[in-house]
Amino acid sequence: MLIAIFSTFAASNATDIAAVCSGDAGAGSSTKDVYVSTNSGASYTQIAQAPRGGQATGMAAASSTTFAIAASSAASWIYTTSGSDTAWSQPVDLGDGGAGWADLGFTDATHGVVIHGPGPSGPGTVYLTDNGGASWFTINLTA
Repeated sequence: MLIAIFSTFAASNATDIAAVCSGDAGAGSSTKDVYVSTNSGASYTQIAQAPRGGQATGMAAASSTTFAIAASSAASWIYTTSGSDTAWSQPVDLGDGGAGWADLGFTDATHGVVIHGPGPSGPGTVYLTDNGGASWFTINLTA
C-alpha cells in the first residue's frame, strides 16, 4: 500500500479533477500515482503512473485528459500525458541541480505556463506551451 507523502490536485473545470499522490521516495525519485475524476471528486480512477524521477511539486490540467506534472530533485522535469493515451512523456528534462518549478498552470486546453528556478538566486525563467504541454519553450521578459 502506497502512503502518500505529497498530494496535489488540478481541475480543468468544475467536474474534471486530477490528483497526483507521491510516495516511496528515495534517491531523488518517488512513485507518482495519478487519479482522475469526472464527477467532481465523487470517485476516482487511477491512470498510468507518472515517471519516478524527482519529487512532484505541482500539477495542472489542460483538459479532462491532458495533465502536466512538475518534478525536481537532482534535475527538473515536466511530465505530460494527453488524450486517451495514458503514457507519460518528458518534454522538459533540465540537469540543473534541482532548481525546481513554480506556478504550473494552463489557461485553456493548449496554453500553459510554468516558472523554472524561482527563488533567491533570481526571478526564474518562464516556460510556455501552446500544444497542451507536448513541448515547452522559454520567453524573454524585459522590464
